[in-house]
Amino acid sequence: MIFQYGTPRVPADWRVAEKNPPGYCRIYHVLSGDVIYRDADSEVRLEKEHVYIFPSDSAYEMRQDPEDPLECSFIHLDISPAKVSRLISIDMGECEYTRGVFAAIRAAVNDDSGARVRKLVSAFEIFCSEKGYFDEYDPRILPSVSYICNNIKSRITVTDIAGVSGYHEQYFIKLFRQSTGVTPHRFLVNQRLKEARRLLSEELTITEIAERTGFSEVNSFCRAFRSEFGISPSEFRKSDISP
Repeated sequence: MIFQYGTPRVPADWRVAEKNPPGYCRIYHVLSGDVIYRDADSEVRLEKEHVYIFPSDSAYEMRQDPEDPLECSFIHLDISPAKVSRLISIDMGECEYTRGVFAAIRAAVNDDSGARVRKLVSAFEIFCSEKGYFDEYDPRILPSVSYICNNIKSRITVTDIAGVSGYHEQYFIKLFRQSTGVTPHRFLVNQRLKEARRLLSEELTITEIAERTGFSEVNSFCRAFRSEFGISPSEFRKSDISP
C-alpha cells in the first residue's frame, strides 16, 4: 500500500532519523544531492540515478549537505507482511526495467495521476519480489502480523496477538522481536501511525482519524504522533509532503 509519494527538492534542514524500525519502506530515485545514509552496520553515500529501497525493520538515519540538497522521486510503501531488512541499491544504468518504471512514475506524479502511480508501483513490487529484495517474517509469527495489519482499528492487546499464533505471551514477544526488530505493541503502534499519515491526506477530522486507527482518545493519538514524527497531526497535514 502506498501512503505517500512525490518529486521534491527537499529543504536545507531535511533529515531522516528513524529511531525505531519504521514498518514501511522509503523508496528513492535519487536525481541529485549529497546524502549520507547510516544504520548500525553501514554508512553509504547515495548515488545519483540509483533507486534505493530503505529498510522497514531496522533503525537508520540520513543527513544531507544543506548546500547540495536531495532531489528525488519518492514513495512510502507498506509491504506488510513482507519486510526489507537491508539497504537495497539499484543502478538504473544497469537495470532498464527500473529506469523505465521510475521515468513513468515521475511522469505520473507530475501529471497528478494517483491511479497510474499505484499501478506502476505495484509492477515494481512484483519486480522486487522476483529479485528477492523482500523478506518474509518468521512463519511462526505471520498469522499475528496479518492479524495486526487487519485489525488496527480494534482495541487489541498483546495477549490477543500472541493467541493468534498460539504461543505463550512472553515467549511470543521475544520471538516477534527477533523477527521484526520491535515488540508486538510497537509494531501495532507503527501500523496505526502509518494509517494515520495516509488518512491525514483525506477530509477527516483529527478525532475521526484517531478513532479509525484504534487510539483510545484523540490526545493519546496526538502524543503518539508527535513522539514518532516530531510534529502534531495538524502540523503534518499543513506541511509539505517530504521524503
